[in-house]
Amino acid sequence: MQVTKASKGAAVQRFTAVTGASSADAQQYLRESNYRLEAAVDAFFQQQSSAPRLSAQQEKEAASALNALFNEYRDPDADPDTITAEGALQMFTDLLIDVASVAVLPLSYYLGSQSLGHFSRQGFVDGWLRLGLGPALLGAPSKDRVLEVQRGVLPEIQHAFETNGPVVPPRTPAQAPTKKGLYTTVYEFTFLFGRSEGQKNLSLDVALTFWDLLMPYAPAYDADGTRTSPPSFSAKQFGLWKQFLSEEANVRIVSKDTWTQFLEFTQEIDPRFEQHDFDAAWPSVIDEFVEWARKQIA
Repeated sequence: MQVTKASKGAAVQRFTAVTGASSADAQQYLRESNYRLEAAVDAFFQQQSSAPRLSAQQEKEAASALNALFNEYRDPDADPDTITAEGALQMFTDLLIDVASVAVLPLSYYLGSQSLGHFSRQGFVDGWLRLGLGPALLGAPSKDRVLEVQRGVLPEIQHAFETNGPVVPPRTPAQAPTKKGLYTTVYEFTFLFGRSEGQKNLSLDVALTFWDLLMPYAPAYDADGTRTSPPSFSAKQFGLWKQFLSEEANVRIVSKDTWTQFLEFTQEIDPRFEQHDFDAAWPSVIDEFVEWARKQIA
């Protein structure tokens, strides 16, 4: 079947949105897959995961180096397989990461953290091996060397996060690789990561704090309001959202549905909130926000 120029362009656009790859790479993978989008995306992620394989003995050796470093941070008065707040602070300090910065979130995602400032031994070891550190950790490296290697991958993680680039695939075949970009994945992860123990929702103040960290890197975010091509979500619109939740809406918590769909909302809404579809399945708080925001703009 002949593929039209328009459908090729749409496939390239969709491929880059899903993978974070360049247009040139998108065209190459699509051509090789006869413009079958799903096959092209699968081929891309398979290529991304083709890191050097370690033997069982080498993997054990690399894990030993990571376990030794984990022991430096674990809480001596708690579970020996857990890093708690004080150890986490030292870990981020050693990695030269500001604990108040957004860089904490993508790394916490890869290290399998279940809550802010807490890391398990298994998540720590598996996460760093997933990020490709294994080959550099052979030969019983010193703590300084392990930290040097860890710091070396942080810029790549941050770049993938800021560009919504591909997520490093899990190490085990049982865990299917996600086709979402790293920003989107970390955004969704943050809802679970930020909840208090035993709670199903985020408290409003915590949600606002994390939105302040995450939104400047969102795919549709337009910091200065000058973007001419959609989709875009300006700092002014974001300010209205925060004002509405803090001062106008009678809410104290943010549900998972609201958290997740707000990101989708930022990718679809126009600058004056004129094209919002009230008949779509948006959470009611978003519909109420649009009504309120239109009045503020008017």
